[in-house]
Amino acid sequence: MKKINSIEFATGFFMGVFFGFFIEGVFITLYNLLSNWLGWKSINIVWWMWIPLPIVSGLIMGKAIASLHLEDY
Repeated sequence: MKKINSIEFATGFFMGVFFGFFIEGVFITLYNLLSNWLGWKSINIVWWMWIPLPIVSGLIMGKAIASLHLEDY
């Protein structure tokens, strides 16, 4: 198993965090559009509710990027 390079992990982590914020924003926007269309109450997101998904996707992406053998390419 390859030792994880911290720079590669940080790069993948930040890529995953931005991707997580984007995906969460898309899901919340689509849910609010659907709920407004159906007459339901919209969801109000507090700032701390945005944290879990980007952190998890950042950790997954960081591990994935750091475990690639980029020196072979």
